Amino acid sequence: MTRIGFEFEFCTHHSDEVIRSKLNDVGIKVRKVDRRRNHRNLGYKMWRLEGDASVEPRRHLLWWNDFELISPPMQMNKALRMLDVVLRFLKENDCETNTTTGLHINMDIGKRATKRIDGTKLIVLVDEEAVAKRYNRSRALYALPRNSKIRKTAKYWKNLKKKPSSLKRYVKQRAVMEYELTEKYSAISFEKQESDGFLEFRMIGNSFYEKRYTEIKNDIRHFETCMIKAADKELGEKALTRRLNKI
Repeated sequence: MTRIGFEFEFCTHHSDEVIRSKLNDVGIKVRKVDRRRNHRNLGYKMWRLEGDASVEPRRHLLWWNDFELISPPMQMNKALRMLDVVLRFLKENDCETNTTTGLHINMDIGKRATKRIDGTKLIVLVDEEAVAKRYNRSRALYALPRNSKIRKTAKYWKNLKKKPSSLKRYVKQRAVMEYELTEKYSAISFEKQESDGFLEFRMIGNSFYEKRYTEIKNDIRHFETCMIKAADKELGEKALTRRLNKI
């Protein structure tokens, strides 16, 4: 069963206390976490509100505060409902999103299945670059797509007179060495795949992402479908081959 967690980045002139109070009014109880303690397991079970130094207000006002609202993992239907609640909250409470803000989506399709996901297959099936481009985040420093590296590898293979292996196998072999699948600041982060059994999709965000609920919801469904295919040795292999051959 798919579970989803969100990280909403935004900034606002409201204080930490005011944002917590307003979130409580819409049914989101945010607990304070003592950063001096190890709260990893607890942190995955509750809503948290933290500062985020990577977020900068568009208005460059000193009294604006940067925030990241982090949800616990939720089943798909509840996650989509809470996504709607939070996006409405951002729109209605003078919260700003801009080129420095992202909406990161943590997903698992079951811990074991998520750990079986073929990273290269997932990158190609999701098409990181296309998703990032729609949100104008193709060059976001904290969410860099790797499609261009895959295209370069595929084109190199096609120009080889003596092919060392199939195109698909060659791309996957090179991926292990070159695509840095465990790099956190990529469009899809596999950093927690082995340790915690979930992936992080970092392509969504930018100015006014709070107004794009339907598009974000459809992207989440797309990510889920691609994860299921990428976790299966047979499912999605033809689609992967077609994508690589079109390069």
